[in-house]
Amino acid sequence: MEFLRRRAGVGILLLAAAGATAWADPEQPVRASPPVVLSPSRDSDIDTLITQLADPEPAVRLQAAQQLKSRGLSAKRALRKATESPRPAIAEAASALLNEIPYFEPTDPNSVKRALVNYGQLPTAERLKRLEKLLVSPNPAELTAQRRALLRVLADEASSEVAWIILPRLTPDASWAEAIASIDDGTASGSLLLFKARHLQQLGQQDPAMALMDRAVEHELREPSAPIANIYPAVTQLTLRDRNEHRYSHAAERLRALLQRMDDGMPLMDEIEESLLDLQARFGPLPGFQLDLTRATNPSGTRQAIATAAICARLGSGVGSLLLDRAIADRPNEAEGVRAGRLLNAGTMLAKIGRAEMAIDTLERASETSRDDANSEATVFAGRADLRLYDLYASRRVHLKAAQHLERAVNHLGTSFESVRPDGKRQGWAVAEINAMVQWQYFKHAEQQKDPAGMKDRAAQVLASGSVESSIYLDVFPTLE
Repeated sequence: MEFLRRRAGVGILLLAAAGATAWADPEQPVRASPPVVLSPSRDSDIDTLITQLADPEPAVRLQAAQQLKSRGLSAKRALRKATESPRPAIAEAASALLNEIPYFEPTDPNSVKRALVNYGQLPTAERLKRLEKLLVSPNPAELTAQRRALLRVLADEASSEVAWIILPRLTPDASWAEAIASIDDGTASGSLLLFKARHLQQLGQQDPAMALMDRAVEHELREPSAPIANIYPAVTQLTLRDRNEHRYSHAAERLRALLQRMDDGMPLMDEIEESLLDLQARFGPLPGFQLDLTRATNPSGTRQAIATAAICARLGSGVGSLLLDRAIADRPNEAEGVRAGRLLNAGTMLAKIGRAEMAIDTLERASETSRDDANSEATVFAGRADLRLYDLYASRRVHLKAAQHLERAVNHLGTSFESVRPDGKRQGWAVAEINAMVQWQYFKHAEQQKDPAGMKDRAAQVLASGSVESSIYLDVFPTLE
């Protein structure tokens, strides 16, 4: 919430002295409280002063405001919380005070003081420009002080939007170590925790980085300050870690908590539902299964439908077959590109959940998509379906089909490309390796057919391909001796 805009430009002392009712709380009885002089640092003292901002006596309000202002940065966090007070007098007074307390400390270098003068009274766009000035300096020692000030300001920012805009732009490499050390993990916002986690990952400290990501996501789920898209990359990493550590229920609970924050149709909703249903389909049924199944009763995407079907099949429900048939059925007036992409996703998901025969049938239909335009979306999806089919047929030793689909993929995707295998790993292939693999699959088919002439011909083509794959050479070389 942008609290600073509510009272921008309002002078705290003028408001305090304006009369007996300026900040007086109308719901409180009119009675005077004696002004107090408090020790300079105790949190309980700051809370008392904040309460006095709604005192019916102007003198008490004035002194409380002056003392809070004198506390400077140490009072900012409590004042920020006070802006959400249900008592309007306290909320308005705290907002006005925040505008007047400077964001720099006496020990800050002049470059920081110049950048942060009147910072709290500026609109968001201008505040971002001021903070960007803290990211450059010809003096390394001063740059560290500026970065430390930047993180301190973001910790006290009234608008969470500022931190979420500026931090993702930065690369928190080793040069940030001294500044990042000032971040207090116990009180830091989700944006700062994720920034520190990225820094630890840059240093190769994966475990503490993941712990901070966990804390940041929990913080955002408890006290949301940003759209789901800002934390979803961290959620994706945490989900992968939980799967690797067999903590499937924990991963599902986190995804479910994200969905509870979302309304129908929001960006990423389908993707998060897919991830949750994928966990249930592959490792479930997990706790919360009934809720997840209810959410997917009318799935909006093919992959959700297939994941739901897999869950039903595991429970022995006939609903699974119905959902599978619906997910991969032809649809009237469906564009070629849309159809090919839908069938590619469906076939990939079916392969993941162990429905190999149905996956092959679905991917074959995607592969048959018209390829008149080499650059069309339909052609690209069909080529990717061919790669999936190559993997499936090769693993089942159906060598002729494997060779044919790899040839088709090469013809439409190019002779040097990177593909994503069904296990999620990326594989880069060069033209020599592709041609050698095609000819080797034909060689293995000839071997199955007990065709010596065919084997010799394909072996010669493998050797002519220029491939450096030794295992293939070792397999075909005896045929040529």
